[in-house]
Amino acid sequence: MSLLHWADEYSVGIESFDNDHKKLIMILNKLFDALSKGEAQNLIFTIVMELKDYTQYHFNSEEDAFLKHLYPDYESHKDLHDNFLKKIKDFELNYVNKPQVLAIPVFNLLMSWIKEHIQKVDKNYSNFLKNKGMK
Repeated sequence: MSLLHWADEYSVGIESFDNDHKKLIMILNKLFDALSKGEAQNLIFTIVMELKDYTQYHFNSEEDAFLKHLYPDYESHKDLHDNFLKKIKDFELNYVNKPQVLAIPVFNLLMSWIKEHIQKVDKNYSNFLKNKGMK
């Protein structure tokens, strides 16, 4: 069962970043499906690790492009990435003590990230990077 489907409203107009964002939506949908079936507790550690690995990869890609093209909001954007990764790492550490309470906070964080960060903050770099030749 899918909660979100890719739509133009999520697009930043840069294919590689859009593909990364599609993967984040896929992870959200996987967690939503597990929650819907009552299986989230069994899958949450795998989902948290997948989310951690993939966001590190994606954030590095964005940040490399920012540095290469001298994106003026690099520092503030990187701070947002760092804060997100810290939350994911906190989830990973808390898994040992409270795996049963992680699914909803992870879901809420990822949903918020897609709705607030991708749809609003990431849109800020879109025209800048496209004007630098990124497609």
